[in-house]
Amino acid sequence: MPAQPQKNSPEYADRVNLIKKIKVKDAWRFAPAVVESNGKLKDRVRVNGAIEVHPEGTYYIEWREQGRRFRAAVDKDDAIDQARRKAVELRAIREGLIAAPEPPPVAPTKRRSAKPSTTTCDSSILIASPGPISRIASRSTPCCAARTRNNMSKTRRATTFSIS
Repeated sequence: MPAQPQKNSPEYADRVNLIKKIKVKDAWRFAPAVVESNGKLKDRVRVNGAIEVHPEGTYYIEWREQGRRFRAAVDKDDAIDQARRKAVELRAIREGLIAAPEPPPVAPTKRRSAKPSTTTCDSSILIASPGPISRIASRSTPCCAARTRNNMSKTRRATTFSIS
């Protein structure tokens, strides 16, 4: 059995994993695909160390570029060839034979705070309706119009929105 490359070695950078997204106990997860001795795939994957048959799911190839993990869906018939091609491409990039493709731009992530902000929007007003339920309405300003429409919940107390 050939020795596995060390994580910091150059050979590890060319590593391409063949994985399959399967359903286990009502949850979808990735599991390493098992390639048969004849070089074909027969829907067998390794789940928690045991080999199981999962006909459902999609095959993916997985690799890393500059520390970022990438996955691409592949067809079952071409999965092994796609993984080999990607490994050859990564090695050629590492050795300078071909130029590295431009990485896709990273979209900034939006973070929502758990607590509501203390700043309030002046364009929100409280409308008291007959009965115990109140609602928030906006004075047609774009900053609060969408939030007010989306957050018209039937609560007994008024909600304060913030501009972020």
